[in-house]
Amino acid sequence: MSDFGAGEIVKEVASGGRGAMRRVFGPALTEFGEMLADSMKLWRFKNLLRIQGKVDRIAKERSIPAAALNALPFGDSMRTIEGASQEDEDDVQEVWARLIVKAAASETPKVNKLHIELLQSLSPADTALLELLYPSVVGREFTTQAEIEAFNGEMNSKAETTWRKFSEEDRAVSVQNLLRLRCITSIPRTFMADHVLQQIRNRQLGVDGALVDPRRFEKMLGDLVALIHQSSGAMSYDATKPVPLMRKSWFGATQVGEITVPELNHMLTPIGEAFMKAVTLEPNLEDN
Repeated sequence: MSDFGAGEIVKEVASGGRGAMRRVFGPALTEFGEMLADSMKLWRFKNLLRIQGKVDRIAKERSIPAAALNALPFGDSMRTIEGASQEDEDDVQEVWARLIVKAAASETPKVNKLHIELLQSLSPADTALLELLYPSVVGREFTTQAEIEAFNGEMNSKAETTWRKFSEEDRAVSVQNLLRLRCITSIPRTFMADHVLQQIRNRQLGVDGALVDPRRFEKMLGDLVALIHQSSGAMSYDATKPVPLMRKSWFGATQVGEITVPELNHMLTPIGEAFMKAVTLEPNLEDN
C-alpha cells in the first residue's frame, strides 16, 4: 500500500476511512480522526491506514464479503483503533489486522480488552515465537519415531525462517517479555526422586520407616529449586537439552522419544493460547 500525503491522511481518517475498516469501526473511526486531527499525528494515521490495507487484503484472500463483517461495539472499536494506530512494525500490524478480521467475522463481534493490551506490548520477535508455539505440542500424540523426526525437521525449518532470524539478544528479551505477560511458560521437566528414600522395616523391633540418602536428597532439592526458578522466568532452561516425550503406562512414565527444537522448551499458557486463537484465521473462517 502506497504512503499517503499529510492532507490525504487527515481527510481519509476524518471522513471515516474506507473498505472493511469503515464497516467494522463505523463512527468510531471518524471520532478518532477528529480527535487527532488538531495535533496532526500523521504517524498514527499512516499506521492505521496500513492496517486497513491488510484488513482488506485478508478479507479478499479469505473470500469474506463485506456483508459478513459485523460492526464492533463502539468501545471495542475505540480501544482497537487506539492501540493499532500506535503500531508501526509490519509483522505486528499483520496480527492486528487478523484480530480485527476474525472479531468482525464472528457472529458475536467483540475484541477482548486483554488481547488489545497484549498486542500493544508485543514486538515482531514476540509474535514470531508465539506463532512457533501455536498450536501447542503439549499433549500431542506421536505414534512412530519417524513421525517425531518429521515434526522436529518441520519445526526447526520454521524456526530458522522466523524466530531464529532475530538476534540472540532480541530473542532473550522476547522470552522475558512473554514470560512477563504470562503468555508463555517453561515446559516442566519430569521431577525425579528415585532412591531418595530407602525403606527399613524390622517387625521384631517394631520399626517401619525410611532412611534418607543425604546426597540424593540434596540433589532433589536443587532440582526442585531450579524448576521453580525456571517456571518464574528467573532462570532459563538449557536450550541445548532436548524435550523428552513421556508416555504414561501401567509401569509409570516412560520416554518414547524427544523433541529437538530448542524453542519448544517453552509452551503457551492459557492466556497465550486464548490470544493466539483470537488472532489465528482458520481455513474455513468464512463458513463459521
